[in-house]
Order: sequence, then C-alpha cells, then structure tokens
Amino acid sequence: MAQDAFHGTVIEIERGDQLSVKLDSWTLKVRLHGTVCPTSGELADVAMEWTKARVLGKQVNVGVRGTAAKGVVYGDLTYLPGEHNISIELVEQGLATWARQYAPNRRDLEAAEKRARDARAGVWGNLELEKIRLRQVIGNPKSMSLPPPSASPKPKTSLTPKISPSPVPAPTSEKNLLNISQGRPTVLWPLAVGILLAVGCLTGAEWVSRDARRLRQRPVLLADATNNLTPLKVRGLVRAQAELAVSIAGRIPGLYLHEVTQIFRDGAWRTTYNETDTTPFVLDDGTEQYLVPLDRVRFKPIRIARFYNDIPVEKWHARSYGGDIRTEVFFIPADITLTLYGVFVPSQTTPLLVVEGDERRLTHLPVQIALGLIVLAVTALFLGGYFTLLSAGLPS
Repeated sequence: MAQDAFHGTVIEIERGDQLSVKLDSWTLKVRLHGTVCPTSGELADVAMEWTKARVLGKQVNVGVRGTAAKGVVYGDLTYLPGEHNISIELVEQGLATWARQYAPNRRDLEAAEKRARDARAGVWGNLELEKIRLRQVIGNPKSMSLPPPSASPKPKTSLTPKISPSPVPAPTSEKNLLNISQGRPTVLWPLAVGILLAVGCLTGAEWVSRDARRLRQRPVLLADATNNLTPLKVRGLVRAQAELAVSIAGRIPGLYLHEVTQIFRDGAWRTTYNETDTTPFVLDDGTEQYLVPLDRVRFKPIRIARFYNDIPVEKWHARSYGGDIRTEVFFIPADITLTLYGVFVPSQTTPLLVVEGDERRLTHLPVQIALGLIVLAVTALFLGGYFTLLSAGLPS
C-alpha cells in the first residue's frame, strides 16, 4: 500500500511511466511504481502519448510507495473523473509490463497484465494493429472509461517483441523520505523558530549565571587583582577612613546606612524618608590595601534594624493606627570582613559589589532563572521538532 499521498498538477511527461508533478512552488518527479514502459521504438512513443493525453495539465493524486536516487518518487498516480489508475491502464493496454521483481505484491498489476496477454494487447499482440488501435483511443479525449482490447487470432508470423524492463533502482524505503503530506513539503519553520528560541534562552542563561558562577568561586588576593580586566572576588577587613555615618532611628553607626521611614495615614503606609549614607573605607586582605571609590560601589548588606514608633522590634505589628511610624535601617558596621567583587581598575566604570556575609546568598535567584531558561530552551527544541514532524505527517 502507499505510505503517503499528495496532490499536484502534471506539468511534464518524460516517458510513459515517468512524469513531473508541481506542488505549490516546487516540482517533483514521479516514477510509476511496479510499471515499466518500453524505452525505445514506436510503442514507447504511444505510451508517452497515452500518459500525456490522460494526465498532462490535470490535477492528480500520487500515492507514494518509496523514493529513488535523484529525488524520484515511486507511486501510484490516479486522476479524475473516476479515480483512474494510470499504471493499471498502461499495463492493461499492453503499453507497459509489470515489474514483478520490484513490485512482487502488486496483484492489481499482475491481473492487468494477464488481461492484456489474453487480449493480445500492445506488446503482447500485433504491433502494427495495436499502434493503430491505441492511437484511436488516445484521439478520443472523451473516452475516459477504456474499452478492453478485442481478442483476435494470433497471426502466423508473431511480431511479439520481448520487452525487458529497463534497470530500475529498488526503492530505498517504503516510507516517503521526502516527508510529503497533504500535497505540501515539510514545514521547517517550527524547528527553526525552536532553535532560535533555544539559542536565545541558553545565551540568557549564560549571561544571568555568569556573575553567580564567579561569586561562587574562591576569593583571590588583591595583589593578583591589580590592573586586571577580569571580574575578580577578594575578601578582607574594612576600616573606615572618616567618621562613621549614624542613623536617625536608633543612632546606629556604620560605614554604610540605608534608612527608610514610613507613616501610616489614610489606611496605607507612605514613605517620608529614604536616604543612604556611606563612609570612605579601605579593604585589607593581608597582602595589600585598596581604597574603595564610593562612586563605584553597590552595597549588599545583611544586617537590618527595625523601629516601630522609635521602639526596636523584630517584626512589624499586625495592626496599625493612624500616625504610627516605622523605620528600617540596613547597615554595614566598620572593622568587619567583607567581600569585594568586580573589575579592580580605577579607569573602569563598572560598579563594584560589596557584600556582607555569605556572598553565595546572591546567587540563588540567578541560578533559578538560569535553570528556568534552560528548561525553556529544551521545551522550544522539543516543540519545534514535534510540529515539524507533525507537518511532515510522520509519527512524533
């Protein structure tokens, strides 16, 4: 049985058993499966005239049974009206023989050839008489239902030639390797879109996780970071170079302070104060000292103090009243060990990151985002391949 089918228009007849079918914007060669027409002589011309009169310029249906080299498709070609099979017609009229070595299971062609032998039609009878009869049938375009050739006594001098099928490469596969379905070539754009999305997601994952991977690395010494354009991570003791900043709420000293005060009014908290104070400081890792420029620093503190109506609390009250005031102070004290991450070159404008505590706490979210992007990349590839196979009519 044919494995697949497509519809198209016959635009060229190369010989009786081979023609070209146009599908949308491309052309495909079709070789009639299990059928061999004469390759030379007048009967070969008659076979080509027969096929041309029946299907040239018409819409046909091709049931694909396999493919051969150079993009030739093996298949059964039928045309309207009546779903006539051109292969059976050619064999039944003696214009082709059944290629049993390549299509041993084609019982329909075997039966058609037996009818042609019994009626001494075409290659099985008087060639001169058969050429006249066949051309009369070809010249009647309205005769779509073909009368069987009439049996006649075999002449004394038999002119029956022995037609040997021309060498035909065996089908490489019973599957249509050109992935043809519903008269259209395989749609490849879903796979292309999936690949592009996957590349974009993987690129984003690499970019998001880049700093996270470096923050998880071991620190280096300041001596190794001098004039180095590669982002590095160093750890050392910090000492203030000026008087420490002091918070308004709680009078907390620190080399970094970020203070936010809010008041409860009309059923909502409204910010009344939001300021950051910093103090110049030096980082000493035991090998060198580095004066950190404050205009290039981003602080990531871990300490926080909360005050509710100027009273220290660990968490906010569940119920608030009009006029209540709450303050949060994020701070980094002096004389503690900090981690400094970034490019340690004065001419660079890339911000340096100052982290108190375990710097790996900053990598949790980027790693999760990177993993999500990787999952999206795999999903995009899967969906692109699935819809491409679906368009080809192949099992996904």
